[in-house]
Amino acid sequence: MTSIDELEQLVNDYEQKINELKRLENVFNGLNTKGFEEDALSIKRQLKDPKAVEQVRREIDALQQKINSGNQKPEATVSNDGIKNLRDRLTNLQSKNADILVDDIEKKISNGKTKEASRLLDEREKSFNKFSMLSEDLQNVKSKIRKLTDRVADGELDSEAYKRALDDFEVQKKEVEEQLWKLRNKLFKDDYEKPF
Repeated sequence: MTSIDELEQLVNDYEQKINELKRLENVFNGLNTKGFEEDALSIKRQLKDPKAVEQVRREIDALQQKINSGNQKPEATVSNDGIKNLRDRLTNLQSKNADILVDDIEKKISNGKTKEASRLLDEREKSFNKFSMLSEDLQNVKSKIRKLTDRVADGELDSEAYKRALDDFEVQKKEVEEQLWKLRNKLFKDDYEKPF
């Protein structure tokens, strides 16, 4: 049978291991583990196991040495298919409008920064899609203004109703033009003057 003193010692030892794991976890959380994801995952898996204190300590020490010695693994290389996919997407975007700014994306691809290139390309595609939708909206508003003018000329609307409707359409038109102008500055090579 185990004595009370032995039980107290076991509890104290266990508490010390838990406290040491908490300290090691703080040390681990302060490390930049980019490039060492496998090592980091191994450590994370053991941080809640009081029986693994010595193993965690050894692995954190080894990881710190790798980080300090600059032996970080280079960013994972993207396959030729991944680069081809990026270039195909870039070509597709340029085919929609040749003036779209893509030099920064091409430079990232050439420098092997494919994740950044992909992020930029995603943003550019999203902005271009929004630009296209806003351009359609602007054409719709202009068409409504023309139809409104035709209805006045045909005597279908009185001048007061025409003025109210025209004011509403002009406000819509201005809002769309402002949004388009902001997107033009992000998307296109040439600087455009603000049209309003």
